[in-house]
Amino acid sequence: MKKQRAIDAIALYEQISAEVGSMLKQPPGIIVSKIMAMVLQAPTISRQPDPWTNVEDGMPIIPGDVNGHGEITVAVMFKTEQRVHTMIYERAIVRNKTVYRWKWPWDLIYRDGGIIRWAYLPQPPQKQEDATDGATEPQC
Repeated sequence: MKKQRAIDAIALYEQISAEVGSMLKQPPGIIVSKIMAMVLQAPTISRQPDPWTNVEDGMPIIPGDVNGHGEITVAVMFKTEQRVHTMIYERAIVRNKTVYRWKWPWDLIYRDGGIIRWAYLPQPPQKQEDATDGATEPQC
C-alpha cells in the first residue's frame, strides 16, 4: 500500500469511528445503510502478483532463435539459502544438441540442482529527455 493510501485509510477510519457514535441513536435501517456506504468508500488493498516462478512450473523464456545460443539473466532462490542470487539461464549448442543450463555470472556452469524459484529482473529506469534540447536535468 502506498503511503498516501495508508494516510487516507487512517483518516477514513477516524471519520468512521466518529460517525458510529452518532449513528447508534438512529433506527437500525439507517445505521445499516450508513455502514454500507462507509464500506463502499473504504480503500482496498489489491494483491500484487507473485513475480517468482517455481522451476517445476516453467523456466525463463530465452530470447532469440531457438536453434542458436541465447541467455537471460534472472534472480534465483536456492532451497538451502535464504538469499537471492543473480544467475544466467542459457540455451547452448553442445555437440550439435541444444541444452539448457544455469550459469553463474562469472561463466561457471551451475551443477548443484538446488534452484527452486526464479524471477525476471526489473527493467532499468529509462532516461527522460527534455523535448526542447535533448538534454537531461537532474531530478531532486
